[in-house]
Amino acid sequence: MKKIKKFMMTLTMVAFMFGLANIGSVKVQAASPSIDKSVTYNLYKGQVGFGSVWVRNPVTNAKITGLKNSNSKVIEVTASEDASYPHLEIKLVGEGTTKISFQYAGKTLTQKITVRKYKNPCKLLKIGKTNYAKCFNKSGHYNHNKRTKNVTGKITIKPKKGWKLKKIEVFNIFDGVKKVKNNSKVTLSIKGTGTGLYAYFKNTKTGVVQRLELGYGRGGFKTGENIYD
Repeated sequence: MKKIKKFMMTLTMVAFMFGLANIGSVKVQAASPSIDKSVTYNLYKGQVGFGSVWVRNPVTNAKITGLKNSNSKVIEVTASEDASYPHLEIKLVGEGTTKISFQYAGKTLTQKITVRKYKNPCKLLKIGKTNYAKCFNKSGHYNHNKRTKNVTGKITIKPKKGWKLKKIEVFNIFDGVKKVKNNSKVTLSIKGTGTGLYAYFKNTKTGVVQRLELGYGRGGFKTGENIYD
């Protein structure tokens, strides 16, 4: 009986050590370098657009080589020489789609890039008595700063022809992200870093989704400022 117990204890210890070995092997496995599979950029009228592609999980001393761009009429792309933060620097040239690829740490990384002209999808974006729709004619991000009080009112959004309103969200650092229904009551608060209101529109023909962002707060930024991001 003692021999059987001793054998079972030995078997248990072997299984336990095998489990620890497996856990250890999982921990030492490094994540593989990667980039986003696809990205979309907006072209803004009168603005020169730029972007970047960052390699996640970089490898020490590895470099970007063999960079290729299938359509130079869409973007110009160069590889940074900074091995500590490997990335590509992109300059937007024109509308269209291109595919970039390069070698890094023995892997071939690829990304599809789409560049499109920005279009304001919103016919009406009204909060209380104020209509913000025209604020998005230049870009999809508009900051309404140097506010001194909260705004509470009914939000009414109407998309332009060819677009469909998908959802509305409000973000505040204290309250997190909350979904808002169209034609309902909404509050833009100045507490903390202020409030971000996000409206998402989908083009019914192309399926492209355009997000509009209204920043509202008491920050030291310029008020009535379009952001080109």
